[in-house]
Amino acid sequence: MGAWELERAEYRLFCLAVTDAVRLAMSGRVEAGYECLRAGLENAQELAESGEEWARGLVEDYQCALRQLDGLVEQQRQAVYRYALLNEVMLRRTVPAGPGVPARSRFQLMRGARPFHLKPRHWLSPN
Repeated sequence: MGAWELERAEYRLFCLAVTDAVRLAMSGRVEAGYECLRAGLENAQELAESGEEWARGLVEDYQCALRQLDGLVEQQRQAVYRYALLNEVMLRRTVPAGPGVPARSRFQLMRGARPFHLKPRHWLSPN
């Protein structure tokens, strides 16, 4: 295998490693995603140490991919936290019951589970 073919094959492996790492991280297997990129980084470092000029760029690409995966995982954690917090707040709030109408959670009303006899101005009116 020539040097150009080796470089091309390694960059294909890099693309596959990044795709797999993101897929694994988004499915909850974050450590497996990092391990996928770390294995590729070690391989690229060995190639760079053996004298392949192009491998230095590949090492930088793997390091950049690891940093990007860190950011992606952090964004996912923040989104899950915000969703859980919002869900908890929504489930704790209740709509005041009108005459003859049982209290319903706002979450149910927002989803459209409003009974036909409950009109919005009925429970919002000051009387």
